Amino acid sequence: MYKYEFNEADALRFAQSNGYEAFRSGNELIFRKCPYCGALTHDKNKFSINLNTGMFQCFRASCNAHGNMLTLAKDFNFSLGREWDDYYKLPSMQVYKKLTQPKAPIEPKSFAIEYMKSRGIGENVVKKYQITTRKDMPTVLAMPFFDETGKLTFIKYRLTDPEEVKKFGGKEFTEKGCKAILYGMNCCNIENHTLIITEGQIDSLSLAEAGIENAVSVPTGAKGFTWLPHCWKWIKKNFTELIVFGDFEKGKISLLEELTERLGSSIGIRHVREEDYKGCKDANDILLKYGREQLHTCVKNAVYSENRALIDISEVEKIDLSRIEKIRTGLAEIDSLIGGIALGGLTVINGKSGEGKSTLASQILAMAIDEGYKCMAYSGELPNGIFKEWLYLQIAGKEHIHINGNDDAKIDAEAEARINQWMHEKLFLYDIDKMYEKTDEEFPALIETVEQAILQYECKVILLDNLMTALDLFEAPETVMINKYEAQAKFVRTLAGMARKHKVAIILVAHRRKGGSYSIDVNDEISGSSDITNYAAMIIGYAKYTETEIMKGEGTAEQRKLSVTKERYRGRTVYNQKLTFDKASKRILSISSNYMAGYRFRWMTETAGSYTDDGFRQIDMTDAVMPFE
Repeated sequence: MYKYEFNEADALRFAQSNGYEAFRSGNELIFRKCPYCGALTHDKNKFSINLNTGMFQCFRASCNAHGNMLTLAKDFNFSLGREWDDYYKLPSMQVYKKLTQPKAPIEPKSFAIEYMKSRGIGENVVKKYQITTRKDMPTVLAMPFFDETGKLTFIKYRLTDPEEVKKFGGKEFTEKGCKAILYGMNCCNIENHTLIITEGQIDSLSLAEAGIENAVSVPTGAKGFTWLPHCWKWIKKNFTELIVFGDFEKGKISLLEELTERLGSSIGIRHVREEDYKGCKDANDILLKYGREQLHTCVKNAVYSENRALIDISEVEKIDLSRIEKIRTGLAEIDSLIGGIALGGLTVINGKSGEGKSTLASQILAMAIDEGYKCMAYSGELPNGIFKEWLYLQIAGKEHIHINGNDDAKIDAEAEARINQWMHEKLFLYDIDKMYEKTDEEFPALIETVEQAILQYECKVILLDNLMTALDLFEAPETVMINKYEAQAKFVRTLAGMARKHKVAIILVAHRRKGGSYSIDVNDEISGSSDITNYAAMIIGYAKYTETEIMKGEGTAEQRKLSVTKERYRGRTVYNQKLTFDKASKRILSISSNYMAGYRFRWMTETAGSYTDDGFRQIDMTDAVMPFE
């Protein structure tokens, strides 16, 4: 297995090859600007690489980018040598198209100027935002997206000819393979800490035409949020307030609900009042009908969303239990009885150490990934590499696994590469290896990371294995020691509230009490506070058969039993479902159906499509001719 060893020359080469000004001071390579946030080095607010360890950090609190040379290599597509490239740079790595950078500001074509004039937007704004047309298609607007450093990162095309709209099946397209960012980032004044977000580019340009600063727009419509991971730090670093100026249709303002959900805990969010739209759909419509002053009124009068703690029950929408979104366990009999694990609740899997509860949790995670859910996992006891190995064995299946001379199961190299490609951005792992490194940097808190995974990375299924190690990352160790049960109750209550608030499934692995059962209620066997079971929406027990049960013929030493002892939504319970375990693939199988034995995960058949995660169609046009030549 290839292992990277830090070499001082790699740090120097990283600075030189990317054009960063840097100087050596003792055992540090100090950069004039942080590669992540772009801030200038000043006193303690510096970006530096430790030339002994390869660890780096931006000491500016609002940025706090940190990691090692592997992090820099992945984030900046920087090679650490052929051996590293071969091992780490599998096809699974997201590589965005490198667009040809304009050597000078783009001069708008006359058609672009005239078209934008018809939308009430003057030539000065068109020039500032460098809007032009394609060289090969003179009636197609080309809108370049520059990031905060001025780098061309994304291109959007707008068709103006009705015949071309019919031909391409739509009026707007994005350049294929580009990294999505907000439109107008490079034109923002970061001294003004209010950011205005619109749905369309012409809407943000309308605000610019009215002389309103910091108007940006999302790249792929109201439902497209692939830009958020790439703009998250920029927003949090530079802005304290966000005004949503979305499209007003059917009594709702687009973008508002989603942005409030994802960013509301970290930034103040206001929105344009409904009455200030004056019957119009968007900012450009307002500009054309009522002029610049009304746009200023919209921004000036923006209000915070109403937050009522009490609601009229007659206004509450009933929940159809049959339509609650659930993920399968892969155990057909269990899924047919309880329907799977519901999103919106906390599920506790309990069992004794070494009896396989983590393997069951991993299998459920694999099924969630296969059904298209983005996931996050924390494994407090397994190193990252071993966690990945076990999960990948479950996903591979026996037909792609061989047993070596030491009786160890290994995945075929070709299959593993395909799985790795298929898994890209489907599962985010809390970096337990880095957490235990002895560094002075503060590692991100687990509970904050979980919420960030939900809001920023759109994870719908969260696995925390297990309660006690996760608890140490939630509360100070001394607090846990003094009042363990109170700390557990607080942690589990937080998880349950998070699952309900964000409509995600959180799966928590917990140990059973040592010394065996002392109660007729299986839920009482869970080690710790009674609040663990009180807050859980579902409790799953997974265990070996006891010697007494084996003597009675209820099961064998190799088999396991699964019980669902609490299911909040329908009140259904399942006791002592007999299961077995395939050692090679690490899959848990139901003896009666054997469903998982031949289950084929989608990596075997899935191919890359021509649509983004937003469902927004892409076209590959720059390969034929660059629009800014």
